[in-house]
Amino acid sequence: MKNTFIYKVAEYVFTAHRDDPGRVKVIFPNRRAGLFFNHALAGLTGHPVWAPEVLTIRGFVEEQTGKKVTDTLYLVMELYGVYKEIIGSIEPFEDFYPWGEMLLGDFDDLDKYLVDARDLFRNLKAERELTQDLSYLSEEQVALLRHFWDHFPEAPEEGEAGKFLHVWEKLYAVYEKLRRVLATKEMAYEGMLYRELAEKIARREWTLPDASPVYLIGFNALTPTEVKLFEALKDSGQAFFFWDYDEAYVTTRAGASLPGHDAGRFIRKYIRRFSPPAGLNIFDNLLDKEKEIRVYSSPNRTVQAWVVHNLLEQWTKEEDVQKERIAVVLADESLLLPVLHAMPEEAGDINVTMGYPLQDSPVFSFFGSALTMLKNKTEDKDGNTLFYYKDVLNILHNPLLAEHRKTGWHEWEENLIRQNKIYLSSDGISAEEMVMPVFEIPENSIQYGQVLLDVLHKVLSFSSGEEERKDGGLNIEVYYQLYLLVNRLNDFLEEKDLPLSLTGYLNLLLYLAGQSTVTFYGEPLTGIQVMGVLETRLLDFDRVIVLSVNEGSLPKPYAVASYIPHSLRKGFGLPTYEHRDAVYAYYFYRLIQRARHVALVWHTESDAGQKGEKSRFISQLQYLTQKKPEVTNLYFSPGMGVTGKLCVQKDGTALSCLQALVAGEDNYLSPSAMNTYLTCRLRFYFKYVAGISEPEEMEEDMDAALFGSLLHRAMEKVYTPWKEKEVTVEDLEKILQKKLYRKAVDESFRDELYDGHEAPPAGTVNGVQMIIRSSLEKYVRKILEYDRKYVAPFIIKGLEEKVIHKLVITVDGKTVPVQLGGKTDRRDESHGRMRLVDYKTGQKKTDFESIGQLFDPEDKNRNAAAFQILTYVWITGGDVPVQPELYFVREMFRSDVRQGLRMGPGRQKVPFVPDREDMLGFEEKLNNLLVEMFDPQVPFDQTPHAEFCTHCPYNAICQRNRSSEN
Repeated sequence: MKNTFIYKVAEYVFTAHRDDPGRVKVIFPNRRAGLFFNHALAGLTGHPVWAPEVLTIRGFVEEQTGKKVTDTLYLVMELYGVYKEIIGSIEPFEDFYPWGEMLLGDFDDLDKYLVDARDLFRNLKAERELTQDLSYLSEEQVALLRHFWDHFPEAPEEGEAGKFLHVWEKLYAVYEKLRRVLATKEMAYEGMLYRELAEKIARREWTLPDASPVYLIGFNALTPTEVKLFEALKDSGQAFFFWDYDEAYVTTRAGASLPGHDAGRFIRKYIRRFSPPAGLNIFDNLLDKEKEIRVYSSPNRTVQAWVVHNLLEQWTKEEDVQKERIAVVLADESLLLPVLHAMPEEAGDINVTMGYPLQDSPVFSFFGSALTMLKNKTEDKDGNTLFYYKDVLNILHNPLLAEHRKTGWHEWEENLIRQNKIYLSSDGISAEEMVMPVFEIPENSIQYGQVLLDVLHKVLSFSSGEEERKDGGLNIEVYYQLYLLVNRLNDFLEEKDLPLSLTGYLNLLLYLAGQSTVTFYGEPLTGIQVMGVLETRLLDFDRVIVLSVNEGSLPKPYAVASYIPHSLRKGFGLPTYEHRDAVYAYYFYRLIQRARHVALVWHTESDAGQKGEKSRFISQLQYLTQKKPEVTNLYFSPGMGVTGKLCVQKDGTALSCLQALVAGEDNYLSPSAMNTYLTCRLRFYFKYVAGISEPEEMEEDMDAALFGSLLHRAMEKVYTPWKEKEVTVEDLEKILQKKLYRKAVDESFRDELYDGHEAPPAGTVNGVQMIIRSSLEKYVRKILEYDRKYVAPFIIKGLEEKVIHKLVITVDGKTVPVQLGGKTDRRDESHGRMRLVDYKTGQKKTDFESIGQLFDPEDKNRNAAAFQILTYVWITGGDVPVQPELYFVREMFRSDVRQGLRMGPGRQKVPFVPDREDMLGFEEKLNNLLVEMFDPQVPFDQTPHAEFCTHCPYNAICQRNRSSEN
């Protein structure tokens, strides 16, 4: 504790003002440092004394100007009025708000950096040549401005450039009038107050009202207004400046480890100008030989939380550890919940001090889902309100409702998916009574926010305490912030008499909530500290764990919303990405400079199109002259215990489950199951042995599998009246001419999509389904035309028949009974030959090289369709030869229709009609496959073809692609 920056400053202040510390002003960049300062000071005094006045720099400016910074909502409202008047905009307030917030940020920068707004927002057409008015800028800045202005043409442009010029050339008028309006109403944004104080200083109209000593502690990147203030305080002789840094990145001497490093960019600039007192001697710790730095590479974001678990479990067992001297720092704030859930019992008290994004919490997810649902609502032809099913399910799937789901809820959801209901009325939603108000339309927009708060209050009130214990009370905090936000917005709208449409209100509320954070102010003096990067400023810890030390998280990307182009920002000295990078470099190196144990964790998971990449700061540490960081690569997922390739051995349990698949009258191995095995043994295990079903989803856009099911059912309906009867050319002509097949299509939709309902409910059929129905009619018609032209007359022998074949195989000297079976699409007799027809809606694939190739899992081009139909031929054939027919329906729209199988090497393919010898060869290969499937020595392992894993529904379990990236 005594070797921390805050303690040394407190010691200096106490020594200098032992008799009357209460007359001292202490100014910090943030409030948290002040708590630690007062704590350190209290330990030094030994008895009650008046504490110094501790302020933030913003608080000091507000004190000296006698004004407070106004709420952003009210500032944007004032800007909205000025903007409409000068620009002529007619956009509604809710649409203007994000743009207005961005413009306020630009005006704030202009004032804090003392930029001449008239020069910045000059008329670009009339003022191409720079004048002496800009002589206060450097040559480099003037060159940047000339480059920017020269890229605009003489005449006004249309399109985006024209819009930019139209707004740009009026922004000075907006800026000036807004400042006048705010001043009249005694309102202000932060930069406006900073500029006011700086201009008073420049006019020599400001001095400290008393002779109090002022300590300015731990600053880094100063704005020009702050520099003016510092200069005035320095000139008064009342100021003391303390800078928190390390010689390694501040010094510019030859041979230094980090000469001219970004981390010291600003302090190097100011440390001589505002010299600190001598004698602290705590500025040479970063390169200490005793410092332990370890780097951990994690396969994904959440595994980082388990690094925290393991390290804390280890550290808290050491005798000399002080838990309050341990910090877990989250460069990615969304990791807060995983970290809290991963804390070991030994950790004890946890103190969270950070800004947690509201949008990452389950409470906001519920809130946001409800608002989105209301935005997306529609009406049927009778004017009844309908909700989009995904919005409804997003609400009902929220983890907050896990304890409050209505009895039979899962059956309701399964039925919803089976019926493919895209839009739902409130009467058709299965939810507990306390949740149902969410699905009621309010009379006015303001009411809905309160409705959501009431529902959330009930849900949280009836929840068990277990989840609250795990999340550290996060849900309650988020609810409270939403409560404040909704009431703040509603009060604002009523005060300003600003009517908003329901959609407008929802858009604005969603935007404000999405921009908000939950600020935790815990007990910073006890327990392990969990913090964001910004909250670590000026604080020192013995042991530090930093998560997400990735490019894009540390440093944060420069994505500031600004209407001022980068070249102009740089030309006028406004902050740019170089500024932000230097600030985060300082945060990082300052954080670790006095720590004895440092753990830096980064992840390799790709996110938002970017591959996980370690931060430049880790790479920089590798090249320091002292001891190199120890690097540990982690290749696991919590709970799986998997390293390398995943495979499952056929132990007693797995083998018993496999044998159960073929035991009993109704159990059998289908050709599809065997195809799955040949494609990937592990996928076969997940689906058929472990019984992990592929997720069933709403087929809003109609995938290939569902379309195939519709086609099969429609063809069954068409031909059912002709079962065991001859179908002639004339019969097919009649079906086609009178379009009798349309009824079959209607019935297929009824059976496959709407669970037997005669017709979809009004308003629930979307445009995609209407297109699919039209396509299905065309496919059915084309099959009928093909049968009329190439097959008729024929006799239907079977439709969607269940077929089973029993056999016995020998595995390791033991006999194993096996049943093969499935459903055949159609069996008919045409021109004296029995045919087996299989309808295919996918890409045509009739060729294969040999019977053996159909059983080769190493061949990525293996013809699964040919394997399937030949297996059915073998099952149904007996002594009667059967001709396989694959109906690739897409190909039927071409003139050169050839639906038969073709076998042979290379280009020497010939039509294949299997004879007895062919089927004996097929039977031998089939027997070998079954023996392998039931062989205990052959595990269920991953496919040799990694590209098959991309769209596999089980790839999240085996993580084949993810592990290959590591």
